[in-house]
Amino acid sequence: MDKFLSNSRDVGKQLEERCNGLYDNLGFEEANDPVPSTSSIDAALRLNVLRASRHLEAEACKVADNLFCELDNLGGMNDLLNVLDVVDNVEQKKVELKVIFEDLKHNYRCVTDKTSSLHHACESMLSQQTHLAAGSEEIKTNLHYYQQVQWVMKKLQTPKLPVTGSLFTQILTTIKDCMSYLEAHSDYKESKVYYEKYEQCLSKSFTILKMSTFADFEKAKENVLDKRNEHTGGDESKYTEEEVFTLMYGVFGVKAFQVKNAFSIANKFFSNNQEYQNMIVDCLKEYTRIRWELISPIITATIDDMLKEHGSSSCLFLKKGCAFLLNICDDEFRLMKEFFFLPKVENKPTLVRSSSRSSVNSLSSTRSKVLQRATPIVEKPVQQDAYMKDISESFDDFTAFVCRILYDAFRPNVVHIKHLELLVQLFKILKSEFIQGKCVNIIQMLPESETWIHSRSGFIKVMNELCGDLVERIIHRTHSFAIEDIIGYNPCPGDLLYPEKLKLVSEIDETQVNENKILHALWYPTVKRTLLSLSRIHQVLDADIFQSLMVELIVSCCESLQLASEKIKQSTPIAGSVLPRFVDGELFLIKYLLILREQTIPYRAQAMMTKNTNVNEENAPKSPISNVDYSFDLSKYKEYASQLFDAEHRAKMFEFSSENPLLNALLSPPIQITESIQDSKKVIDAYIKKSCLQFIANVSIFLIGQMKQTREIILEWNSKPADEVSKVDWGKNDRLAPKILNDVTSVIYKRLLNEWPILNTQIKLYLKSKETEDDLTEHIKDVLLNEFGIIEIFVTKNFTNEQKAIITLPSCDEIKVALNN
Repeated sequence: MDKFLSNSRDVGKQLEERCNGLYDNLGFEEANDPVPSTSSIDAALRLNVLRASRHLEAEACKVADNLFCELDNLGGMNDLLNVLDVVDNVEQKKVELKVIFEDLKHNYRCVTDKTSSLHHACESMLSQQTHLAAGSEEIKTNLHYYQQVQWVMKKLQTPKLPVTGSLFTQILTTIKDCMSYLEAHSDYKESKVYYEKYEQCLSKSFTILKMSTFADFEKAKENVLDKRNEHTGGDESKYTEEEVFTLMYGVFGVKAFQVKNAFSIANKFFSNNQEYQNMIVDCLKEYTRIRWELISPIITATIDDMLKEHGSSSCLFLKKGCAFLLNICDDEFRLMKEFFFLPKVENKPTLVRSSSRSSVNSLSSTRSKVLQRATPIVEKPVQQDAYMKDISESFDDFTAFVCRILYDAFRPNVVHIKHLELLVQLFKILKSEFIQGKCVNIIQMLPESETWIHSRSGFIKVMNELCGDLVERIIHRTHSFAIEDIIGYNPCPGDLLYPEKLKLVSEIDETQVNENKILHALWYPTVKRTLLSLSRIHQVLDADIFQSLMVELIVSCCESLQLASEKIKQSTPIAGSVLPRFVDGELFLIKYLLILREQTIPYRAQAMMTKNTNVNEENAPKSPISNVDYSFDLSKYKEYASQLFDAEHRAKMFEFSSENPLLNALLSPPIQITESIQDSKKVIDAYIKKSCLQFIANVSIFLIGQMKQTREIILEWNSKPADEVSKVDWGKNDRLAPKILNDVTSVIYKRLLNEWPILNTQIKLYLKSKETEDDLTEHIKDVLLNEFGIIEIFVTKNFTNEQKAIITLPSCDEIKVALNN
């Protein structure tokens, strides 16, 4: 028993020492110590405490089991009691340990919350610090755009500031950046004020750039003049063509890189700025002025030399002069592109070309319409802005001034040219060979983005004016030609040898010689001249003007044919000819009127095509200006005058009514204007109709002239009452007796049988057209049959059978058979 107790005490002490050692190892502080740090209450320690408590419980249970075993063996109860006391102490320690653990857990949570709050506070303070630093930096950056204006103004005050140096580039870059920033932040309080200041700085920069460019142009000009005076003393005639090119383009072009380099930064940043564009246009105008001063004397001298060399040949002079000017325009365009940046059209433009044959609506607009007919100028793209327009107009004006040197030299020659053929040939050279062939066609082959400016646009403009002068001269010479060479033509005797010329042609064997060529060669001169002039001016003039002149030429030709016809009528009859000369004269007139109508058909057909083409257009051309005749009707003047001076109407002069004669005179003018349109075909048809009717009348008088008097007597008797006519004894009538009627009708019938075949042959000889011949002869037959028919009806109605037998009047059927045979 004593042994058991001693063992239990030893075990209990060992357990107590181990528990105390375990607590001491865990490092717990006293209860009155401050709040432990986070390192002493680590989560791993808490787990170790739990594990140690459980281990002590297990060892206590194990010790108790051993004690009970020994108690069983030893039977000592005292030791067991001691073990139980130890177990109770362990239980108390366990409870105390749980309390301490809960306190530690609570303290840990408090420390954790306070640490998190402190951490969030620190993060917030760091964020505010970063935000304030960024705001401070942003303020400094924003202030930079406002503060730079002083620096820019100061630098722009630098005397002789080089525009190609890095400082000027930095100034433009700074202005661009600051203006872009202020424009993007226009809501800032002073953005507008400082933006205007930068605009002033930019304007001064452009002024400095412009003045520097002007100075470079002047230096280039002085270099050229110095070189010229150094070699030849200013005499351009001593230069060869290559030397002139080197002097005008090589020496002057040395400054091109410097000028274009000065424009490069400004063009990069401010190409869309209005002030920059104005500056470029001003520089271009100064450039063209200086170039004009340099090259105009050389071009003038060259044109004068060409005029002296080819003065006798207007066509050769015009060709060489135009070719020379085209080369000058191309060289000037290339040189200009070396000095300036040309804007580019980004979008594809759309060209709206007008018709190349515009109508002519009034005489005052003839010149402008003629220019449109000559050659249409390629229109500018729709997207072209004012800047591109100003550049193109400035350069076009320059090249136009250059080309006007040739215009001024050649224009006096045009006024003195009298030959239509030469005028037409000159027009073709300008229009077809140079304007259309070497200018318009080349421009149309270029990309549409490059057609807004071209080296040859000025050439087209000036040469179109020269074409207009040529056309005006052609119109004037056509008027003079119609009066002097057609109406005023005095035919020689050989021109009036009709029908000898026609017989000569008909006797030629058709297998040997082309009859048409012979006929054309033997045509009356005014007809040949008229048709030849029409074929020439048709290629030059606008359709409406051509139709007008065609009517004038045709009328003049018809008048000349009438004069020739009268001379043929008055000429000596041909020996052995039965027919009188009026037959040849009038057939001559009808023949050439028909030829004139036939040969002018192509021109009228083309005029109809032009009219039908424009019929659906909004601004369709009106009738040709000179083809319109105006008639004035003044017949109502008498009626209005009678109303004004009539007492009844005069009393109503102060009434506001429709019966007021004064108001009627003011609101309804007594002049009536009637507009009638001339047509060349109608003009010729009128002449043909008049000539044919006159020929039919004269032929009928020639064949049955005596019968016409008898017919008049018969018509007079037919107008009398039937009773009076029935009482007349026609056998004793002194004018219509059977014997007299027999003498008249027999003579006329014999003449018809003898002379009608000759007349019919003569008609065929002149007209050479079966349809026309049959038409004309049928009308003559109708007149003859009508005359005989009147007499036949009268004789049948009023004469006896014995009297009819005396008269022996041929019937209309017999006459018709005779005429047809």
